Amino acid sequence: MEAFEKSPVEDSPADDSATKRKKRACDYCKAKRVICHPQTDGKPCPRCIEKGRDCTTTVLPRKTRGTGAKALAKRALQAASNQEKYGNSKDSASPLHSNTVALRTESRTDISSPLISSLQAIPARLVQDAIRIFSLMLPSACPILSLEVYQSHIETCGWDIHLLPPQERVLSFCLLATASLVSVDPAYVGHDAAGHRFSDAHLRWESVTTASMGAPETRELGRRRKTMCAQLYGEAVRQAHQDGITSLASRENASSCFLLSFLDGVYKPTSDVPWATAFVWQLRTLSERAPLDPIIERNEVSERDITVLQMRGSMLLMAYYSIKNGKSLPFSTFDELLICGPEPMSLEDAFEQRTRLPQDMYIFQLVKAITARCIRIIRDAVETLVAVPLRHCPPADDLAVLRLLSAAEHHHAHLTRFRHFARDLVAGPGLRYCLHTNALAHCALVLALGRALGTRAGVSGVRAGGKDGGGGNTSYISGGRSLAAQLAARARALAVRAVVDMTKDMHIVIAPHWLGLNQPSGFEAWVGVLIESGTEEDGYPEDGIYRVSAEERVETLVRLRDLIQFSSFIGLERLDAIPAIDAELAKLRSRVQGPGMSMDGLPSVCSSRETAGTASAPFEASWDMPGWIPPQESIYTEGLHDMTVNISHWEQWLYTDVHALAQRDTLMGTQMEGFGI
Repeated sequence: MEAFEKSPVEDSPADDSATKRKKRACDYCKAKRVICHPQTDGKPCPRCIEKGRDCTTTVLPRKTRGTGAKALAKRALQAASNQEKYGNSKDSASPLHSNTVALRTESRTDISSPLISSLQAIPARLVQDAIRIFSLMLPSACPILSLEVYQSHIETCGWDIHLLPPQERVLSFCLLATASLVSVDPAYVGHDAAGHRFSDAHLRWESVTTASMGAPETRELGRRRKTMCAQLYGEAVRQAHQDGITSLASRENASSCFLLSFLDGVYKPTSDVPWATAFVWQLRTLSERAPLDPIIERNEVSERDITVLQMRGSMLLMAYYSIKNGKSLPFSTFDELLICGPEPMSLEDAFEQRTRLPQDMYIFQLVKAITARCIRIIRDAVETLVAVPLRHCPPADDLAVLRLLSAAEHHHAHLTRFRHFARDLVAGPGLRYCLHTNALAHCALVLALGRALGTRAGVSGVRAGGKDGGGGNTSYISGGRSLAAQLAARARALAVRAVVDMTKDMHIVIAPHWLGLNQPSGFEAWVGVLIESGTEEDGYPEDGIYRVSAEERVETLVRLRDLIQFSSFIGLERLDAIPAIDAELAKLRSRVQGPGMSMDGLPSVCSSRETAGTASAPFEASWDMPGWIPPQESIYTEGLHDMTVNISHWEQWLYTDVHALAQRDTLMGTQMEGFGI
């Protein structure tokens, strides 16, 4: 043992006599891989003398030894102790055993925050829990990730993620960081007061109702998991940078970039979406090499259709990230064509194909069409109005803005029609998940349009109200304000209606892994547009179909308050909007009177008949399993013919008013010929 601790730097007789260590082999013998007999008196070895070679010995410096596991564990424990401490200090750190991360506490009712003392030994139970959670998510972790293949690989490694190849090791940390946001494993949240494991009903669609929202334990569970979730996220980012996943295209790296872009939406809501850009590059490179092989197997629908549908869904998610943060889209129209295939049929034609296509093919064509339309409008909005304008480019004129707003309102009408169709189906969560995704992106779109048009019209935020010279409230539609102000008012009205409809969708389909995306810049913006628009009289009668009553405002604000409180379940402590909601509800309390209201004048949302009737849908464990599309005889197609939002009447309502305004401005000498009205 003593001999291994000493490392002589040079070979000399003095050193040899002092250490009595056998001298190193000479360079010639080492190259020939033969036994060398170095001489103690500095003479050449016998073999070099025999071969007539110069006997030389090159001593290379020893490599620095890496940090041992004990040192790493000690360093991680020291870093964990500096984190925010919860509960009793003597119980704030949890020991890491060889096969489990145990959460030890002094009391069953007050469990301290679990801290990872070392990430060198992730228990197999947590990896298995992450795989189970992702198998319940729709459509899955990533369109090109096969959980079955990943599970088979990690099983061969004995569930030790450190034995996986670098790409799959990074993917493992991304899976753990994402699953930790919603998992109820005791390693993350401990046990309840009775010593039992917390219920995971929020992960099972058939049991998700608003009764679980706003529960007292949601904030406590979020507090317990917060530190460990942040540590796993930080380790996933560190591993991704260390292994350089953005410079090598593969399915594993693409899935990791997709998950990291999601996690950025949770931890960095104002991010420049770098991982989304890397994800698109990964898909583009893989698509240029060869067509993406279908991952999901299905008998009823072609595998390619399902894969393309999920690809378009991932592109829509990237577009949602971008417009929410006012950034340019990370993919071009060519990228969309290369990754997702040819442009689907128009949305209008898709609605007309109900009797011409098989049931399953028709649903896929309809979802692809509405997703592609939403992406196109978001791209136009970002490039025309929302994102930072290009240098030396003139700002968009009123005609371009009018066309953009008209397209958004057309899409809102189609989305309303699709919403009625989806709600009328007796099906699993698949189609409702598609509705949720498209409605979420549309809500972000109209909110961004409202802000941009409000700023363009010279007002703050998305509010289009103002004061005239006499001090009274002025209506942009009837008060003779400018065209820009009128467009801002219509965008604000559309934003209010989109928020009201979106909260209803989220009450029917609660996807816990989406709450982190909504909360940072979603829920607060939704509350803002409702409160700012609530200063006007009850709704906007001039806005026709976008009229929002005081009762709807109250119900929407209560839903938003519940959603914000429930989002603390994943460790987000962004509750600043709650006081503003309570203040606005207090103002509306005197205006809302009628049956179905609670004693304080607010609706009892958790006992709503709508929630009880629609929140529990037949459950299927995964997107790719049969059952989420109902059988032929159960299709209720009346929703497709529901023309509550009549598009032709809607167009006449919009353009008639703008046309009258143009005629009035023409009489006043305003040059309106360029608008073509």
